[in-house]
Amino acid sequence: KMATSTQNEMTMTITPLGGGQEVGRSCIILQYQNCNIMLDCGCHPGREGADGLPFFDSLDSLDGISAEDIDLILITHFHIDHCAALPYFTEKTNFKGRIFMTHATKAVMKLLLSDNIKLQFKQNPLYSEQDLQNCIDKVEVVDFHQTVEHHGIKFTATAAGHVLGAAMFMIDIDGVRVLYTGDYSLENDRHLVHAEVPAGGPPDVLIVESTFGTDNIPPREKRELDFTKTVESIVRRGGSCLIPVFALGRAQELLLILDEYWQRHQDLQSVPIFYASKLASKSLRVYQTFINMMNDHIRASMDQFQNPFKLQHIRSLTNQTDDFDVFGPSVVMASPGFLQSGVSRQLFESWCDSEKNGVVIAGYTIEGTLAHDLLSNPSEIKCLDNKIKPRRCQIENISFSAHVDYTQNKSFIRSVMPDYIILVHGERSQMRKLKGGLEAEMKKSWSTSHRPSIATPENGVKVKLRFRKNIVADVLGSVAEAITQSVAAVDSGSSLQLSRESVGVLPARTLLITENFTSKVVAASEIAQHSSFRFCNIWQRIVVPIPKGFSIPVSSLETKTMSAVDWEVKLLSLAASYLEEVFDNVQVLLSGELGGEEGVEKKQREENDVAVRVKLEGSEESSKVVVEDVVTVSANRSSINSPAVSSALPFSHLSVEWRASPLVDTIADSAVGILLQLFSTTSQLRLHQFAATTSMGHAHGTRKAAIGKKRKPIIS
Repeated sequence: KMATSTQNEMTMTITPLGGGQEVGRSCIILQYQNCNIMLDCGCHPGREGADGLPFFDSLDSLDGISAEDIDLILITHFHIDHCAALPYFTEKTNFKGRIFMTHATKAVMKLLLSDNIKLQFKQNPLYSEQDLQNCIDKVEVVDFHQTVEHHGIKFTATAAGHVLGAAMFMIDIDGVRVLYTGDYSLENDRHLVHAEVPAGGPPDVLIVESTFGTDNIPPREKRELDFTKTVESIVRRGGSCLIPVFALGRAQELLLILDEYWQRHQDLQSVPIFYASKLASKSLRVYQTFINMMNDHIRASMDQFQNPFKLQHIRSLTNQTDDFDVFGPSVVMASPGFLQSGVSRQLFESWCDSEKNGVVIAGYTIEGTLAHDLLSNPSEIKCLDNKIKPRRCQIENISFSAHVDYTQNKSFIRSVMPDYIILVHGERSQMRKLKGGLEAEMKKSWSTSHRPSIATPENGVKVKLRFRKNIVADVLGSVAEAITQSVAAVDSGSSLQLSRESVGVLPARTLLITENFTSKVVAASEIAQHSSFRFCNIWQRIVVPIPKGFSIPVSSLETKTMSAVDWEVKLLSLAASYLEEVFDNVQVLLSGELGGEEGVEKKQREENDVAVRVKLEGSEESSKVVVEDVVTVSANRSSINSPAVSSALPFSHLSVEWRASPLVDTIADSAVGILLQLFSTTSQLRLHQFAATTSMGHAHGTRKAAIGKKRKPIIS
C-alpha cells in the first residue's frame, strides 16, 4: 500500500429538485466525485400536469449536468409523490442510467401509475401507458440487505417500514457514506416490519424526512381505538362513513383493523364495509405475493395456511357507478386518498351535506388537496363541476400515515450518528421546528465532540459538504517487485507499509491510476494487466490555407515544363527555407525516396505502434518537410486543381501533422506560425528567400540547416 502525505478535499453537493421545504414530488440530486444520483422521482399530488413535476430544468445549474449525466435513480417506495415522475424522466429526456427499487415497489408502482394515468392525467397526460411500460422494463430490482455496485458506487437497501417494499438506501461513494431514508416508520403494525438501522457504521450524511416536524402522534393502540369508535358511531346513527385512501399502502392496514373489529362485534356485521377501487382485488393479490416482506405475525399466519388478507367482512368493488346509498349505513374505503378525483371525491360530494355521514382522514395530507382543506372544517366545498355545496358531515383526522414523529425521528437520528443532517420532505414550518428541536437536543444531551450540522434546503438550493481524504493505492506488478527489492530485510509474504524514505525513487514510467475509486500504482507497460485503461496516441493535423494569388517566382521556360510534382517540390523547398530560420533539423523528403529503406522502416514503425493512426483526407504518401523528426508538412495531393502548367500553385493548402504531446505540440504550433508568416510576407521577401536557397539538388533529396550558419530569424 502507498498513501499520499497530503489530504485532498472533495466536495459533495446535495440539491432537492422536489421535496425541499415541501411534501410532494420528492427528488434529490446527490453529486460527488463525478457521480450523479437521483433519489426518488415523484409528482406533487396537489398540482396538475407538468406543474407537479420536480424542477428538472434546475439540473442545468448543477455544474451543467443533464438527464444524460444521471448515473443512478434509486426509488424508495411506490407512493405517487416518490415515483410518479419516473416514466416522464426516463422516456421524455435523454436519461441513460440505471434504475433500482425493491421487487414489491416495482410491482405496485406499475399498478398505481397505470391507475394514475387514467385518474390524474386525463386532460394533460405527462406520459402514456406505453411510456410507463418502457420505464418498467428499465427497472432493476434489489433485495433488502443486498449491496449493488455500479462504476464504483455501492448502495444497500434496508427495510424502511412505511409501506410494502419501502426501502432506505445506504450509498457509498469512494468511502463517503450517505443514508437516504425516504419515508420511514419505526412502528410495528399489523402487517409490516418497522425500519431498520442500517449496518456498517454511521453514515457521513443523513438525508431524512421531516414530515411531522416536532409533533408527536398518539400510540398506535389509541389511534386504532379512536378510529374504530369513530367509524362505529357514524354507522350506528344511520350514516355512512367515507375513508379516503390510496389503493395500496395504508389501506391494507386499515382493512385489517376494521375486519378484526367487525369480527369482535356481531351487531355491526350487518353494516357492509366496501373497498371501492379498481385495484382492490389486484392490490390484495400483490400483498399476498410479498408475504416474505411482512412481519412475523403475517408470515406465521401464512405458515398455518391462514391467509390474513382473506378478509371476511370486506367487499371489494370495482364498479364506480354503484349506488352505495341503497345499502343504508355503510363504510366505504375509496381511492384516491387526497380526494382530488375518483370514487372518493364522488362519494364525498354526494354525502358531505348530511350531518349523519362522516369522513375519516386516516393518512397524511398535502397542501393544495381537498383532504388537507377539510382539516380546517370548512362550511362549504367546491365540487368538481364548480358548484358550491354545504359541508355538514363530520370530519375526523386520525393519522395512520406511517411516518416517524418527532420522538421517533430524534431517536433514529441519534442511533445512526451522522456528521451532517439534510432535512427534506417537510413543510417549511415543520422543517424549521425539527431543526430547532434537534439542535436543542444536541446541546442538551449529545457529546460536544459530535454535533452534526443541519441543513433545510429549499428546492433548487445546493448544500455543499466537504470531505478530506488520503489517496491509498495498491502497488502492483513490477513496481511492487522493484520497491520490495529496494527494502532490506523484508519477511516473505508479510504485509508491508512503506514510507517515502523507505521506497526511494519509483521506477521510471510508473503511473498512479484510479478506476471506480480504486487507486493503483503500476508500470506504464503493465497498465492493461491491472485496469481497463489502454494507451493510445493522438495524431493531429492543422491545415494552413494558401492565399489566392500566391505564386512562386519561376521563369516562363520552367513554367511550361513543370508538372504538379515540380510545383510541390518548389513549394516545400520554400517552406523549408523559412522553417530553417528557427529549427536546426529540417529535412525535405521526396515522394520517390519514401519507398526506399527509410520508407520501409517508417512503415514498420507505424505498424508496430500501439496507437491507431486515423488517416485523414489527403494523407497518402507525397513529398514532405520533416521538422525536428516529429512534425511533417505536406501539400495535399487531393487539393491539386489541375495538372495544367500555370504560374498559380495547383494546391489550396499545406497540412501540418504530428503525434500529440506537450513538447511536440509546441514545435507544431511554431511551425504553423512560420508557415502563416510565409504566406503573409511580400513577394520580394519570398523571392529573396527562394533565391537564397537552392532547389532540391541534393543527391538523396535531403537538406539540413548548416550548423553555425543560421540566418536572422524571421519571427521571434
